Formats: sequence, structure tokens, C-alpha cells
Amino acid sequence: MIEGSSPFHGTHFNILSRKDPMLNFFKFVLIISIYVLSSWIKAECSDLNQTDCEYWNLYCQWDAENEQCVDLGGGGGGGDSDYGPYEFDSFQQSDGMQVGSLYADVTIYYPIDADLPYSIIILGAGWSGGQSSMNDWAYFFASYGVVAATIQYNDPDNDSHQYRSEAILELIESIKLEQTRNGSPVNGQLDTTSFSALGYSLSGGVVQLSAVLDSTLDAVIAVNPTIIVEDCDLCTGSDYCICLVPEFLDHSVPTLIISGENEVDELPSYDGMLGSDHYQNTPNTTTKMLYEIANGGHGSAAYPSSTNGEAGKFALNWIRYFLLGKETYCDSLLVTPDNASQFLTTLQCGPAPDWDCTASNNTEGVELWGDCYSISGTTELDLSASSLEGPISDKIGQLVNLTLINLRYNQLTGSIPASIGNLSNLNLLSLSNNQLSGVIPNEIGNLENLETLYLYDNQLSGEIPSSLFDLQNLQMLGLFDNELSGMISENICNIFSGLLYFSVEGNSLCAPYPSCIADVVGEQDISNCSPVMEIDQNVPDKFSIDAYPNPFNPTTTIAYNLMKNASVKIDIYNLKGRHIKMLSNSWKNAGYNSIQWNATNDRGQQVPSGLYIYVLQVDKEIYRNKLLLIK
Repeated sequence: MIEGSSPFHGTHFNILSRKDPMLNFFKFVLIISIYVLSSWIKAECSDLNQTDCEYWNLYCQWDAENEQCVDLGGGGGGGDSDYGPYEFDSFQQSDGMQVGSLYADVTIYYPIDADLPYSIIILGAGWSGGQSSMNDWAYFFASYGVVAATIQYNDPDNDSHQYRSEAILELIESIKLEQTRNGSPVNGQLDTTSFSALGYSLSGGVVQLSAVLDSTLDAVIAVNPTIIVEDCDLCTGSDYCICLVPEFLDHSVPTLIISGENEVDELPSYDGMLGSDHYQNTPNTTTKMLYEIANGGHGSAAYPSSTNGEAGKFALNWIRYFLLGKETYCDSLLVTPDNASQFLTTLQCGPAPDWDCTASNNTEGVELWGDCYSISGTTELDLSASSLEGPISDKIGQLVNLTLINLRYNQLTGSIPASIGNLSNLNLLSLSNNQLSGVIPNEIGNLENLETLYLYDNQLSGEIPSSLFDLQNLQMLGLFDNELSGMISENICNIFSGLLYFSVEGNSLCAPYPSCIADVVGEQDISNCSPVMEIDQNVPDKFSIDAYPNPFNPTTTIAYNLMKNASVKIDIYNLKGRHIKMLSNSWKNAGYNSIQWNATNDRGQQVPSGLYIYVLQVDKEIYRNKLLLIK
């Protein structure tokens, strides 16, 4: 048993059964060896007669249709499969693929001249089976235009269910690299968002666990599945902490289960963990189907030609519908086979549901820029530099599982939809380098998990909403080169110390700036920062402020009348928002006050002619106006 970290809340996975599998294996080798010595033929299941084949029912299965003993170590070798119209070729890991760490080898079977791009199915063998035992399934799917990959597990005898499920997911990532690998026979031909998996026997349970680990799989097929999960917390009624409960198969990936009615007679130690048990423990909210073959044993669906080709037909139509998105095959999946002892499903065809669109995994989706994105299955929306035009649809806010939105370097226009504030799982939001306008929606402040916010190089206007400064996880904030105006809230200082990147230059943000960012606001166009209040100099009992002479050279006086004692701060800025000089920062008495500016900066250097802004802050009130220096 391999133990380690697991997504199943501390679950550990056993290998095959409560018995010692290696003990049975050694017995099998011994008998086969005797058989070889006496018969002088190769010792394989195919060499056994019906009596010996049925005796070794844990490893071999008698195929009555072909009157042949077949290996249960994998699903292949059946022969006579009804292949499709396409020729196919193959290559292996040694031909330049990325080498896997959780699996030993892989063979990729790819169709020739089929419709592009190709979807992919991973094929996993049963206990002790090598990847070649799945060849017949690989030939079958490749001949129908699907790339098929047979996985060779590191240790076919002892790798746990969990380990094998993670190996399948690692293989998927390796296959994605073939899309761009120079020299790959499938370079540029793959749909790297379209994956499924089929597993025979032990791997039938493995593909279900892969679906638990990765909900973006489009479909899984469990053929004569078995599963062993050891969990002493959830399997309290078992002497060996082994059971099958819904928590182990909690996923939303469409699942087809093909099994035999009498499998439990051959594998009594698997009672409660075979095909119909898989179906019962897969959530009812998941699209699932059980095709149980009447009088079928373990191996009754071992290869595509099983049961007169019914196994292959159902598997192929499941892939056509859920992986390839061919809706015309849905109805054919609801036709009960003549040899079915049980036929159960949650699949529904007929009129399309009232959805915006149906995603490739047959779940509800939303249409954005001509493509349909699954609401439940889309976690990243990375469309950088994709020549997108027009506004961002408000429907983007329905993709509630998004963690990343990257739409930079497009030609997007219009405003940022407030519905983005619904995406509470979002870590990164990049809308930079577009032509977006309007204000930054206050709802972005709802994105409590947001770490990166890039809105720079657009035409956004208005004030920076103070709600952004409540985002305690924010690390990167880029708002530069927009048309943002108004003042920056002091609340920015609540998060500024945690920012790794900050830039707001190239806007029209008005001084004074919060002290924590005063040195990093960069250049701002503050020429339109108009006075906060109109001053009536004819009303002596009200606050008043004036500068004279104005225009001036070389000195001007800023005079103001306070109605009460107050803290007063007076600063001079140029029209780019650069701080020039602090004239005063002290407590002043009520009444008339004044101070002079001699057109120098904080270092005592003369400043050039031009427009300047003086900003007077009285307690929390701010007043500003222009000064014109003429030399």
C-alpha cells in the first residue's frame, strides 16, 4: 500500500483485494510453468483451455463468442473490433515526448486525415496489465478520429489507485506539450482542452478517481470496474477499513460504467465495489450511465468487440457525445441493449435546456466571443492577444469558478462589467492594453482573493474606488496610463505595505496624495483639478483664500481667513502632479493668515515659468487653485 498526501481527506488506497495478491500471482506462475513444460507452448491466458481458464478466473476470462481464453490484465486482445474509417499511426515516449515521473511509458495512436483538432482519450489497463493490453481499444478509438494514449504504469502490480489516477493526469499534461513540440507527429493537431479516460478493471476505478482530482475531464468510461479504497474513518463497518462510499466518487464528470451481472461470483472479495456499486455511489447530479451485461462476468466488456460490439458502440457514442460534442448521438445512448440486465442513467436528451449554450462537457455554459465556456468547469480564461473586439459581456460574471482572467493585448472597448465582482475565487484580473473606458466598478472590491489587478493602458476615468483598498490579499496593482482623476483615498495606506508592485502614473489624479504613496505616484496631469470650493471674498465671516499677485514674479502671497483654530498644510505642485515645495504644515489660529512663495522648490532652486497648483489643507478640508509664474 502506498500512503501519502491525498485529496480524499486522509484516505489511503490498497492495491487489489484483502488477500495477498502476490501469493495468488506466484501460484498462477507455478501452474502456468507446469503447463509450459508439459505442452511446450507459450504460457499465456490464450494458451489455456476453458477448464483451466475458468479456474484462473482472477487473471483470465473465457470468451464464449470467440472460444478463446483472454487476459484480464488489460482490456485488449479481443480482436474482430468494428474499426472506423481512418487509418492511424503511433509514436512512443522515447520518440521525444516529455518523460513521465508517475508512469513508465506511453504509446500515442493518432488518426490520419481525420477532422481536426483531435480530442484525446487515455487508456488504462487492469491489475498487472501492460499498456499493450489496451491496444485494441487504442486502435478502435484512433480509427474513429480520436487520439488514444495507452499508459504503462510504473508498477502494474503494486501502484495504488490514487497513484495511477495521478499518473493519468500527469500524462495528460505531457500530451498537451505535443501540441507545440517540434517534431511531434501531432504538432498543432490537438484540442488541448478535450480529454477523457477509459479504464479496464482496476483502472475503471482509477479513471473515476481521476475525475475527482480533475473536474475538467470531459468524460470517463469505467469498463468492468473494481476499486479498493481504504479509509478507517468512512469505512467504519468494515473489518479492513475498505468500502465504497459516495465521498470517494464525488465528481461531476460524465461517467459510463459497463459491467457484468455475475462479476461478484468471480470476485466475491469485491462485493460492494463493482460496476453497479460505482453507479450507485456516483452523485445523481452527475450525468452517469450503467450498462450491465446479462450473465456477464469480469471481462465481459474487456474489449470493443465484447458482446457483439455493444461495449465498443456505447463507449464510442459516449465519447462522440461528451468529448466531441456531437449531440446527435445522445438519443442512441438511451436505447437499452437487448442483453442488458440493468440499464440505468441520469442522461437526458431532447430539447436543449434553457441555457445560454451547452459547453463541450455537456454542462451549462455562457457564450463569450463566439465560444461556449462551462460555468462549472472553467477555472481560467486566458485569451491574451487573441484579437478580441467589442465589449466584455456581463455574462462573464457567471463563470463563478474562475481563478484567472487574462484579456490583455486585445481591442476590447466599453466598460468593465460590474458582474466581475461575483467571481470571488479570482486571483488574477488582467484587462490591460485594451481600449476600455468608463469607471472602475466598485464591485471589484468584492474580490477578496484577488492578488493581481492590471487595468493599465486603457481609457478608464473617474476616481479609483476606495473599495480596492480593502483587498488585503492584493500584491500587484497596475493602473497607469488611463484617465483616472480625483483624489486617492487615504485607505490605500491600509494595503500599500503589502504591495509588491504599484503604479498609477500617467493619470489625472489630484494632490495632495496619501503620505504612503506621495513619492511613487509618478507624473499626473493635475491641470483640471479645479478648486474644491468657490470663495466669496465679500463675506468676511466665512473662510476665504486668495493668492496675489497672480500671475506673479518672483513672489506671491497666499492669504486665507480661518473661522477657527486649525491644522494647516500648504503645498505647491506642478501640472504633472510632482511635489515642488511644502510651504506650511502647522497649527494656525483663527483669523487672517498668509505665507509667501518665492518660486523655489524644496531644495531652494528656482523653478521655471509655468502653471502651478497650490493646495491648502485645513484639517480634513482641501482647497486648491492655480498660480501662474511669468519670468
